[in-house]
Amino acid sequence: MGMWQLIKPVQQIRQRTKRGFSLVEVLVSMSLLAIVVTTSVGTMVVLLDANSKAQEKKELMNQLSLTLDAMAREIRTGSFYDCGTANLTSNNTNDCATADTTFAFTESGNSLTGPAGGTSRIGYRLQNDRLERNIGNTGWEAVTPDTIEITDLRFTVTGTDTLTDGSSNTEPPIVSIVIEGLFLEAVGNNNQFVLQTTITQQALDI
Repeated sequence: MGMWQLIKPVQQIRQRTKRGFSLVEVLVSMSLLAIVVTTSVGTMVVLLDANSKAQEKKELMNQLSLTLDAMAREIRTGSFYDCGTANLTSNNTNDCATADTTFAFTESGNSLTGPAGGTSRIGYRLQNDRLERNIGNTGWEAVTPDTIEITDLRFTVTGTDTLTDGSSNTEPPIVSIVIEGLFLEAVGNNNQFVLQTTITQQALDI
């Protein structure tokens, strides 16, 4: 066997091992890559959209929580709680044990409603799917954004009236507030919310 006969098979093996991908292999690889990229991009878009909606819900909930906290502070230091009538011109009191959508009270110190000792009051109510506030009987204004729909607002008030024997009530009044609603710009099944707080008057209403 000559030297050339030994070298020729080795060259043929090297040529076969250096051969590139066929067109079919390239097309199959590109198709698989396209499927993987498309799936990954679609998943990323869905995740980004879900995160954006979650952040939006969080921001709206923070705004609503701040509004409820401000209400609680005003009510806690106020007096002459009147539930169910929204009386903004006289210091009346009224329990509302079965809940109502309207509530009024006299502000402590009258820093918002006028001179100390006056009869101007602060009122809250549910109107047109919004939580509204009236300061000093100057008109109702919405305190919740139009991206939030308030479906239910309930004030439950006890302890403002005199006792059954006619004596004054020496226990501080208690106000419970429940707010239910929807995030209008949120999409999905988790766009509902419920907030609740209970407030005890700091000063005795006697």
